[in-house]
Amino acid sequence: MEQVKDTKATSLRRKKTNNIPLEKSVEMRTSDKSYSYQEVYHATLKYFNGDELATNTWISKYCLKDSSGKYYELTPDDMHRRMAKEFARIEKKYKSSATHLKEVSDKYKQIQNITSDEEYIYHTFKNFKYIVPQGSVMSALGNLFMIASLSNCVVLPEIDDSYGGIFYTDQQLAQLFKRRCGVGIDISTPRPAHAPVSNAAGTTSGAVSFMERFSFTTREVAQN
Repeated sequence: MEQVKDTKATSLRRKKTNNIPLEKSVEMRTSDKSYSYQEVYHATLKYFNGDELATNTWISKYCLKDSSGKYYELTPDDMHRRMAKEFARIEKKYKSSATHLKEVSDKYKQIQNITSDEEYIYHTFKNFKYIVPQGSVMSALGNLFMIASLSNCVVLPEIDDSYGGIFYTDQQLAQLFKRRCGVGIDISTPRPAHAPVSNAAGTTSGAVSFMERFSFTTREVAQN
């Protein structure tokens, strides 16, 4: 009976947590320690040995911050800690799922022990010495203030040669852009201009006209 009660209590807690608004959930899971822009700027400028371009780029693109302008990382070292924590968390999931397999080799187990070690991962990131992840990983991994992809760039499937296909590609562009992705498209699949069609226009406007549509979407969907 006690076990059943615990299960019900756990389920109730989960329901309560799931009903918390996103901003409150973020607030609960984020350290209360925040910094002003000036604090972050001066600390990061020192980290980069006076390099203003590197400092401004890191603060604007990769430093953990909320929509009200509060910063939660003082230097890239905090970012490296954030990434290491998330990498180790995921690696531990795979480590636990493989422990019951007899065919897992001792060598593989050693590798798993290393790749799930948060401190080891951190030192591979530290000072950008051994591993420098792509920008989306540095910006979005473990970032509770942003819904973003961990992929920098995405190539979409070929465009279906119809208005529905073109509009669907345009929708995909908007959804990916807002998640911080760059997108590649092959626009060679729509028919060339002046090709005969059975709709009211009689002929097609060609791929170039839709390039302009995609360009407008690119400009309209903001990225920092």
